[in-house]
Amino acid sequence: MYSFKKYIDENFDTSLARVSYDYGTSFNSFIINPNNSDEYMKVNPYTEMMGTVLSGMLEAFPGFADITIPIMGKDLTLEGAVGMMGESLPSPWEEMPNNMALLNNQYDLVGKSRWPQRANEVVVVVNENNKLLDYQLFMLGLKSTDDVLTAMGTNSGFAESTFSLDEILSLEFKLMTNADYLIKNDGEETWTMHDRKDLSKEFVDGHAMTFGKDANGKDIDTVKVVGVIRPKKGVVATSISGVIGYTSALTAALFDHATNHPAAQKMIEEYNRNAAIYGSTFYNSVIDFSNADGTNSVKIGDAISFGNDDKHSDIMRRLGVVDKDYPTCINFYCTSFESKAVIEEFINKYEAETGNKIKYNDSLSAMMSFVNTMTTTITGVLVAFAAISLIVSTIMIAIIIYTSVLERRKEIGVLRSIGARKKDISRVFLAESAILGAYSGIIGIIVSAIISVIGSVILKLVFGISGLMTVTWWHCLMMVLISVLLSMLAGFIPSRIAANKDPAIALRSE
Repeated sequence: MYSFKKYIDENFDTSLARVSYDYGTSFNSFIINPNNSDEYMKVNPYTEMMGTVLSGMLEAFPGFADITIPIMGKDLTLEGAVGMMGESLPSPWEEMPNNMALLNNQYDLVGKSRWPQRANEVVVVVNENNKLLDYQLFMLGLKSTDDVLTAMGTNSGFAESTFSLDEILSLEFKLMTNADYLIKNDGEETWTMHDRKDLSKEFVDGHAMTFGKDANGKDIDTVKVVGVIRPKKGVVATSISGVIGYTSALTAALFDHATNHPAAQKMIEEYNRNAAIYGSTFYNSVIDFSNADGTNSVKIGDAISFGNDDKHSDIMRRLGVVDKDYPTCINFYCTSFESKAVIEEFINKYEAETGNKIKYNDSLSAMMSFVNTMTTTITGVLVAFAAISLIVSTIMIAIIIYTSVLERRKEIGVLRSIGARKKDISRVFLAESAILGAYSGIIGIIVSAIISVIGSVILKLVFGISGLMTVTWWHCLMMVLISVLLSMLAGFIPSRIAANKDPAIALRSE
């Protein structure tokens, strides 16, 4: 990704899309537990939050541990299902674009809010109606694990919860990288991973990252909410999908903090020493580290390979140490449908100039393909219902005209006796069929126009969508023509029956 990132930095038009670089790292954020001020509550990563909720639920209901749930063709335990649900939700914390003009075009500041100006300042994102979803209250630390368990047990949710702007602006978080969980072993140049479930104030306050010093010389170790933002009316696509938006300065601070951790520095020293001095392709680990779920563990003394089998880079990313020139993934958030095509051309141009192939997923095309498939399917079903309705209507018109022929046999006989030809009789009933179809078409136009007007008003009021339901002049013309043609088709056989009636027999009928 190095060369592609460099190519983007030198040639990409940032008005086409917001470019986001993913380095495969994560960080931990904490907030004072609203139900227990003596400990913190972890609110990021969200999967660990969900794990805390699950642990509390299994303690209250031990029998749930053996329950399996079929999801996407797999039988998952409750723990696996909760983990999948947590991963499917957007990350609570998301870096904002550096383009302030774009942000001001998409969002309004609520009340006395302002945009972040420092690394330790963030904003909270609400919807157009100043509302947050239930799980977002948990993400912000406004509700605790106990509140979630209570809500799940009573099926009440947090629907009645309200918070003032001052309450939101008073939120403060403590941040830690994964490297901060590494505690130095006494008398050794090795580090052991601390319990990730430790939420005590002593541990979190002692290891939270700092952002310089205040006027009194004290360390600044909190991240403060300085604003609440909401999407502007009429804005369809926004730049921040999380509930907390932070600046690129915080991203840089997190990378620098993790890189400067003594354990990370020792790992880098061992890597450089073995690679440059000994020409080796591995070195021995000086840390004892694993993921939150206990997987991918590394023990002190384990061989850490680099080169073709680059385990070193993977471990450093998990600690939060990255090279900013080497992202693991690059995301383009297009500003319009037209810009998507331009970005595809940009990628193709890069491939042609460098010979490097870029593998990418076009989520917008996948989504539109899914929508088009659904639309085609629904349209086909509606057309099928409409076709059945037309067939039934045609049969009913044919029956009506045939009934009219049976009831007007004497009239047919009189017309034939005074010189009317067979085709004249046929034309009479065809004309009646056409008139019946024209009346039906006009009634259909009136009903459609009324429904369109009412539907458009409802869509405008409820969803803010205008012009979705309209009836144009050519729609009206087509409806009348189709109605007349189908009616004449339905009346064709009855009209031929009427034309072939014997005049003498018809005159004797009553």
